[in-house]
Amino acid sequence: MELPALRLLLLLLLSSGLTVSQEDILPHEPIKVLVGKDLSIQTLLSKPAFTFIIWNFNSNGEQTHVATLGPAGLNVNDPYKSRGVNITTDGHLTVKALTPADNGQYSINVVDSKGSTKTGEIDVKVIVSQRHFSTLTVTSVHRSDWSGLCSAPCPTHDDTEERPLQPHKPISGVKMTGPSGKLFAGNSSANLSCEAAKGSVTQVVWLKDGSALSSRAVVAADQRSVLIDPLQKEDNGEYTCTMSNAASKESAKVKLMVICERPEPVQITAESEVEVTDRVVLDCSAASVPPANYTWKFNGTKQPITTSQYVIEKAVYSNTGIYTCEAYNALTGKTSSKTHTISVKAEGELDEGLSDGAIAGIVIGVLAAVAVAIGLFFYCRQKVPVASPY
Repeated sequence: MELPALRLLLLLLLSSGLTVSQEDILPHEPIKVLVGKDLSIQTLLSKPAFTFIIWNFNSNGEQTHVATLGPAGLNVNDPYKSRGVNITTDGHLTVKALTPADNGQYSINVVDSKGSTKTGEIDVKVIVSQRHFSTLTVTSVHRSDWSGLCSAPCPTHDDTEERPLQPHKPISGVKMTGPSGKLFAGNSSANLSCEAAKGSVTQVVWLKDGSALSSRAVVAADQRSVLIDPLQKEDNGEYTCTMSNAASKESAKVKLMVICERPEPVQITAESEVEVTDRVVLDCSAASVPPANYTWKFNGTKQPITTSQYVIEKAVYSNTGIYTCEAYNALTGKTSSKTHTISVKAEGELDEGLSDGAIAGIVIGVLAAVAVAIGLFFYCRQKVPVASPY
């Protein structure tokens, strides 16, 4: 259920006089979760009678629908489909691999069959395991400098010393690995993994051709790997893994070539009837990975043409016949084909007659002539004297 639909549902409940109550259905204390770990919000409910259980995320005054559990099952909003979201019948919410963007308030609405609604809210604080600081050197530290700062016994020596605070180590040596063999649509799977040789990784972002992964791609809880099973032709493309922390980021890429068993259905674009001496072009196309190889036949005889386009510079009567385009996938050995019939006519035989504009002009001219004739008739009738019978 999308956010507008949720708002409409709550509005209808309120306007109908049904109750919306805020009970202690969630813990009062905020939940703290490290970046990359899973969020699990446990409700205080025990098998409640419900029609819908709705979870939303609130940050900076903006509300985003996370997921809804209803009679038809679990419905997860698009931004969370790759996040391993789950809602149990007790209302417990699970979101995999938190990022700093998940920091905020989560709210629950439990709607029963009578329309009564229970609501609750809880704050979630996403903690970065290591903070990024610029290198700080403290010199000439004496015991008196620790006054009021130590909860444990303070140092007892007055020796001058340096105390550097270590920043994040820059990430380097990011490497992405994927399948090495041939990948066939509908039969193969792909497991992509990403690792950094150096540096502490706090966030991993995956993209395909510069956009978010499809909903069929399953991202692991630690965000270090992605599984696509089975592969489809749409999974063909370039995958990017970007690892980052507060100090740096680095990316790695892998290309997947998903092979279709045979080229997609062949399409031929060309005229069916032409006149003698006309230039004739037949365009053949078929989606294929890798790109298809093309061959042509005319009335069953193979032609010396190996491109997707068959051109006849000046048509003659003997060019009348059946043209066949065959698209061949060199990796799978599969072929798809399509036929197209062309008939060569005598010059002028395909004259389509007057254009629509010419016909419209003639009609307007005729109507104008009729109007003039009628006008002259009445004008002349008024001018001709009529003899009196007396």
